[in-house]
Amino acid sequence: SIPLEQQQPYIEDCQLSYQTSDLEIEILEHGTRLSTIQQAGFELLWKAGKTNCGVLQGKYRFDVKILSFLDSVPYKGDMSLQKNIFSRSIFANEQNQKHMVRIGWSTHTAKNNLGVDYEGSGYDNNGVKHYGGKQKSYGEKFGIGDIITCCIDLENPEHNISYFKNGKFLGISFTIPSKHQHKPFFPHICIRNVA
Repeated sequence: SIPLEQQQPYIEDCQLSYQTSDLEIEILEHGTRLSTIQQAGFELLWKAGKTNCGVLQGKYRFDVKILSFLDSVPYKGDMSLQKNIFSRSIFANEQNQKHMVRIGWSTHTAKNNLGVDYEGSGYDNNGVKHYGGKQKSYGEKFGIGDIITCCIDLENPEHNISYFKNGKFLGISFTIPSKHQHKPFFPHICIRNVA
């Protein structure tokens, strides 16, 4: 494990980038905050953001704090009745999936939906880790106001990723396979209906 106080400082000038993020995402406050489009079915989608810089060596971290859960905004354009009914019906059956955050590290070739391929790993607010399209329980659930610290240790020969919740160490989540240890890793965030 990497004690939080031994982590390297944050990477200077590292911010979320429109060039590496989904179109439906709003990047605010000089690349330090994400929000999403909330109407016309867009609230059903995962939206992802990556930073403009990656790391190859050392120990790094970034923090994520959920500021609020967002509700969908009724759509007023073409086919508005159908789109609004569809949106409500999806979330009526999946309440624990309505507001989602998944954070982690990925290579520049990873798909935007973090953890669906072998190029990145993530941890979500339901206490689940994701890698290679597979899910496994990890850590604890988190929500509004919690601060999740996502760490990467590229000094350890095993190259691992771990998390803290409000300063509490949750354990090593993922060991980076040797075939990816020569690639830069980027902070990566996926969200659905959160800011």
